[in-house]
Amino acid sequence: MAEKQVQSRREESLRYASLHYEEQKSLQEISKDDERHKDIKTISRIMNSGRKIWWQLKVLPLGETSETTIDETLSRQLREATVFSNAIVVNCSNVSHAQRDEFPPDEAEGPAAYVDSDILHLRLSRHAASYLLGRLGHGYKVGIGSGRASTYTADFCCKDGRDGKARRLIGVEIFSLVGGVRDIRWGQEPVPELKDVPANLDADEGASLLAEALGIQKHGSYLHLVNLPISINTNDLPTVVKAIANHLFEMPDRLDMMISGVGVLNTGHHFIVYRQGAGLSAISDDLKNLQELQLQNPAMLEGVGEVCHRLFWCGDGATPPDVQKIIEEVNSKVIAVPFNVISEAKELLLIAGGRQKLPVLTRLSRKAPSNIAQLPFKADRITLVTDSWTAGKILNRKRS
Repeated sequence: MAEKQVQSRREESLRYASLHYEEQKSLQEISKDDERHKDIKTISRIMNSGRKIWWQLKVLPLGETSETTIDETLSRQLREATVFSNAIVVNCSNVSHAQRDEFPPDEAEGPAAYVDSDILHLRLSRHAASYLLGRLGHGYKVGIGSGRASTYTADFCCKDGRDGKARRLIGVEIFSLVGGVRDIRWGQEPVPELKDVPANLDADEGASLLAEALGIQKHGSYLHLVNLPISINTNDLPTVVKAIANHLFEMPDRLDMMISGVGVLNTGHHFIVYRQGAGLSAISDDLKNLQELQLQNPAMLEGVGEVCHRLFWCGDGATPPDVQKIIEEVNSKVIAVPFNVISEAKELLLIAGGRQKLPVLTRLSRKAPSNIAQLPFKADRITLVTDSWTAGKILNRKRS
């Protein structure tokens, strides 16, 4: 009898979720037509219990294209074999330059690898946006980092979600999590698939796009921007600390959702590619020192991770002292929320894939990493959106 009641409640919650998210009916409209429940709060409570299940059974339409479909089997295997709370694995075709075992790519291969990685993250972001629009709720506090994964996700939400359920949400607040400047693509003419993506990949841009998707001005929600560069020299600290302190003061104790990519400071990371560019001058020498250490010890090439511009050790064993010093120097100069804001988020929507990101994703996936205390977030709160090639590599590395 109890089993039948559970099944009945599950079907009821999925029905409400489908009416609200798929058919875009308001809770008032649902309560008016429903024979069993007339109270809006009761319908909302039942519906929310089935929202995640509904999304997993039926991805929102914007997620599927001819070149990207969800691999349900790999998604399930990755959820079961790792500490990730959820995993969405996307089949991505025709991006083989970003999915090669050989790394780093040689000079001739590099440009194609960078472009394919852009395309790969664009496709992952389409599914991440689909998931995000299904997860957001009234009063959510959402933080967003910089980079293509976050900004592309916000852009898809803006393009595909502005007439749907997202615009009915009340009291959502959006927080930019890092400073930034207008990003530059990898020196390539945009390929057709990338011609309409945002050129500005900083967190303020992503936050603004997400706010537009949610129609915040009409619904009393709030948008909090950083309006500061990626990094600053130490003699500018008093001014910047005050500005960041004001930004942090506006933030809640815990974010309900954080949207971010994750990187590895190897030859493909934008900190390294644009080390001498605008916004990175304050940490340029530190990054140069890291490169020199990596040349002396190639094993370090894949040992330093980055999330929201903050660095952390993701290699095996304890952090080498010379690397720890560089990590601390960089983290003292970047404009970004502290690690505790990242680690305490209730859910981290992490969008990352391809060979360049594989080392850090493998480290995060382990059930008992030896340096778990050094990781900047709790892996069991991560919803990972990645591609099938990367998922397969993570699973194979875990088995070896």
